[in-house]
Amino acid sequence: MLEIEYIFHFESGTEERFGFCFDAQSMEPAPAGLKDMPEWTRLDFHQCPHCPLTVGTHAQCPPAAQLSEVFPRLGALPSYETTLLEVITEERTITQKTTLQNAMRSLIGLIMGTSDCPYMKCFRPMARFHLPLSSEIETIFRATSTHLLSEYFNKINSKRHDFSMDGLVTSYQNVQTVNISFAARMRASGVINETNAISQLYTQSEDVPLSIKESLRELSPLFEVSQ
Repeated sequence: MLEIEYIFHFESGTEERFGFCFDAQSMEPAPAGLKDMPEWTRLDFHQCPHCPLTVGTHAQCPPAAQLSEVFPRLGALPSYETTLLEVITEERTITQKTTLQNAMRSLIGLIMGTSDCPYMKCFRPMARFHLPLSSEIETIFRATSTHLLSEYFNKINSKRHDFSMDGLVTSYQNVQTVNISFAARMRASGVINETNAISQLYTQSEDVPLSIKESLRELSPLFEVSQ
């Protein structure tokens, strides 16, 4: 098993800890611990318009179920509150002072990216090498590299493959829809602070398709040296 721990240290002296366990090979998350899920986790509660899942097979929205243990503990805090975020992985510990909103964006990204949401599973390889609080250019680098590596494995396994960025753009367009619908789910549930973090995720997922080519041009000089 692979473990990742998020620790929020607040200026008041309090802290909140969230530990996550994943299958080290598939990044399949351990099941959510809550037995009685809140209403807002139901699959048909502001379900994404393009969601292929059905209530018959999934009573709860997969990312909502995974996030149901996080929101009750952080939902009452102001999104602008300062926190010292500590993220512990097997390889390293990363510590950074930031806003609760920004820290939660990173946490939500990890949880949603490893959930059983059909549109989020493509991010599990990135989650295996999780980079908390990543910048836009870091996200572009990791997303494009992961996408091309995925297509490489498709090729050597004699599967359909495409080394253009079209598939990546489509993936992020689907993620935009997920994030918009999830923000609506949060607003309808009365969980307000989290929608700010969701909005940041939406903005980031919206920026990636628009900036892929521009960002790749920015990165290209790094590779010209090695040619």
